[in-house]
Amino acid sequence: MANAPVSQPFIDGAVRWANALGAVAEGDARWRRALAADVNPQDCDVILDVRCGHGALTLALAEAAPKAIVMGLDHRPEALARTRAKAAQSGRTLHLIDGHARDVASYVNELRPTKIICALSAEDAPTDRRHILAALRAALAPRGTLHLMEAVGPAPPLLARLLGAPPAPDDDAAMMMDMMRQAGFVGVMTLGLFPGQGVMVRLLRGTAP
Repeated sequence: MANAPVSQPFIDGAVRWANALGAVAEGDARWRRALAADVNPQDCDVILDVRCGHGALTLALAEAAPKAIVMGLDHRPEALARTRAKAAQSGRTLHLIDGHARDVASYVNELRPTKIICALSAEDAPTDRRHILAALRAALAPRGTLHLMEAVGPAPPLLARLLGAPPAPDDDAAMMMDMMRQAGFVGVMTLGLFPGQGVMVRLLRGTAP
């Protein structure tokens, strides 16, 4: 029996659904683009990616500013091994450090970063966050900038995002901004709340005096 022809309404619906899914993927990438634009790596920078994971962001920073000194820090040897392999494959030079975010100031010594990127997870207790922020402030060069990525809760359901539901209000940003100020950062601001892979991601920035 011959296959029944596919109706135009069905095709139109499939196209709309594919476009909607593409919009969701685009939304997941928005916070990454916003972060990259905010960091704006330059060849004169010393950049430290704290909790660098598998190094996707670390390597992107090195590619954006080939003459910059780019370092990645993570306490998981397997993550550093994957980052090291990616760097070798791309021909980029990365300085990788095996260590914890709370001890970052002890690793940088005299090579103090001009820009630090750090990810905070929902599992980081307030006390841990204060310790990490204090360590980041101590490690950062004068007038250097801290760029925080904070996972703040589950992303909206897929259907809500497909239908264009507005994001939840970012009511908790003030708490994190206060922690940053208490750690000694000035010019603290939030860049917004973005949908990520299953979580909402808040981007914040602060400057060392």
